[in-house]
This record gives sequence, C-alpha cells and structure tokens, in this order.
Amino acid sequence: MTKVDPGVTVGRRVLWPPRHCAYLRRSVLRAARARVYRPAMTRRPLRAVAATVIAALALVAGCNAIFGITGGVPLDAGSGGGGAATSTSTGATSTSSIASSSSSATSTAGSSSSGGGGAPPDMILIPKGTFVFHDESTGNDTDSTLTHDFWLDTVEVTVGRFKAWVAAGQKLPCDTGTCSLDPGGPYHATMIWQSTWNPSAQSASYKSACNPATNTQTPIVTFTLGDDKYPVSCVDWYHAVAFCASEGKRLATETEWQYAASGREQQRPYPWGSQAQTDCSLAVWAAPGTMGCGFPKEVGSRPGGASRDGVLDLAGSLWEWAWDYDGHYPAPDAGSIIDYAGPVTPANRSTRGGSWAYDDSAMRTTHRDTTDPGSAFADVGIRCARTAN
Repeated sequence: MTKVDPGVTVGRRVLWPPRHCAYLRRSVLRAARARVYRPAMTRRPLRAVAATVIAALALVAGCNAIFGITGGVPLDAGSGGGGAATSTSTGATSTSSIASSSSSATSTAGSSSSGGGGAPPDMILIPKGTFVFHDESTGNDTDSTLTHDFWLDTVEVTVGRFKAWVAAGQKLPCDTGTCSLDPGGPYHATMIWQSTWNPSAQSASYKSACNPATNTQTPIVTFTLGDDKYPVSCVDWYHAVAFCASEGKRLATETEWQYAASGREQQRPYPWGSQAQTDCSLAVWAAPGTMGCGFPKEVGSRPGGASRDGVLDLAGSLWEWAWDYDGHYPAPDAGSIIDYAGPVTPANRSTRGGSWAYDDSAMRTTHRDTTDPGSAFADVGIRCARTAN
C-alpha cells in the first residue's frame, strides 16, 4: 500500500511502472564423497576410504570448535559501514521444497555471511556480467554491471521455511545498533539492518488478515492453509530481510533481480522468453477467467516458466521484495552503473515479478513496482539472494 505520509493512503501501489567452517565442511565432504564414489577409486581398500572420511569429519569438527558461522555482522561504531566485522554462530534449521522435483530438501541454515564460496542448497548461481537495465518509469536504458556472482533461491520462500524461522523466535539480524547484511560483499556498507526495525520484523501479519491483493480480492493467508509447500504471503519488507538473514542470505537488489529474470544479457521480456501468456501454463497470474490460476499453488508448479538459469516463479505467484528504496534508475549519461543497490533516500521499497492478482504486464521482467515496507499484502512474498564471491 503506497503512502505519501504516515496514515494517508493513496492507493494500492505506485505502478510506475570467519563463514570459513561452512565452506570447509562443504568442500571437504564433497572431496570425501569423490574419493569414495569415483570409479577409479573403487579398488582403494575400504579401510583407506574410511580413514579419508573420518579425517575429513575430524577436520570439520575441529574447525567448528574454533570458528563460528556468521550472521548479520555488526558494524564498528562510527565506521559508516567500513568497520571491522564480528561474527557469531546461530544454526537455525529450515525446510524447503521444490515442487518441480519429486523430493523435498531439508537443510541446516546457519546464519552465515552472505559472501562465500560453497553451493547453498536450493539456490542457483547467477554469473556476474553487464546488461541493459530498462526503467519503465522513465524509458531509460542504462548499462549496469554486476562485479559479483550471486545465488538466488530456486523458488520463493515457502510456508515451511518461514514456519521454521517463526518457531525459532523470528531471529533478528542484530539486537542492537546496526549490522551489515552482506559482510565482505559488494553491499557490505549499503545493506545495513537498523535495530530500530526489530519490532516490525517481529509482527505476526503472516498469520492474520493482511491487506488484500486488490480492493476486490479476499486476502489469502498461505501461512494458515496447512501446506508447507505454498509460498508464504502476507509478509512485509522487514519480515523478508530478517528471514533471509536468518538463513545467511539477503534480499536481491532490483538490478540483480532484473538481471536474473531477463536472462542476463539476453534481455528477455519474460523469464521464459518473449512470449506473452494467455493461460496458466507458465505462470500463476490473473489469466482471464481463471481466478488467479487457482492460487495458491505449490512453489515450482510451473517448471516451463523457468528463467534462463533455471530459477522458478520469477513471474506471477507473489510479488517479491527487493532491497532497494523506490526511485528512478540512474540515467544513461551517468555511465556504467556498478553493483547498484538503489537510491539512498528513504522511501517505499521495490517489489518485482507480478502476482496471481495482476495481469500479464506486471510479469514483464522490466516492470517495477513499489510498496510501503511496513505493509503486508496477500500477494507479496520473499525470495532470498546471497553474494557468491
């Protein structure tokens, strides 16, 4: 819900258009598995194979005793984002499901730093590069460069994953002061959690009547429907940021989101390509005569609508919170924009991708939308990202 000042509602939206152990654990265990299963090693004595695995596990255990798995990293007081970072270990458990697969995956997601090497479960790597960011609000086309690879959740955050965060007490990025949500990454000094936001992140809109998707729709609160594979709705921006931080992740910037959704330099109008939709085969949206394609649907229910890199549900289902404040993208004469994270002036926050309650135009990869960060809607959800290097 877009607001121009506290309490004055003017409409639905403005439609203008040391992590060391976690890495070591993954690397060592992958190497151990390779030594066990690689065909050339099948003649290796079982005792030697067992010794390799035991040594690997001992190394990981010893590392865990020394290092923690980091979460939001507090910034040094008065450093303006450049201070030394400290870390603590948390170890929250999350459950995620990808409906396009026949099995669901359960992972232990410690609050690790956003930056880092190993492959997180149920995420897809998006390689760095340069593309043209089209701003529908101005018509501008601006060269935009991402100097970092990043991971993006394969599907939207499910009710099951979100319930795990709620059961753990809705863990916050930091209890006092400020902390970076991308420690060591390109947004270390710009993605900053303010502890004054903590009360907002601990509200319970996700299980009560939230704002309807449109004035004619009855709110669909997926948290209460009993299917942990539904995407979680009725979450505000503060919920989204805090939840992602609890899994050692963050929200994507608008640049990252559009880069991934449009197939990077391919500039796809839709994640799947150039073809506009008239039915529910590729996305869950307000297709004519379908009542939102029967939303809610389990995440990943439209594998044919996958992006170039295999990310699902980027169009339709639920709008997805981005990190950025609302604002025009820099003009082309500003030169190439590098790792852009949005305007610095506080305003509404961006949402991307369209939803089950909106028409085909909202699913375009260049369509930009904005919402009050403290408002929860029945057609807005979460997708997390993580810096890869």
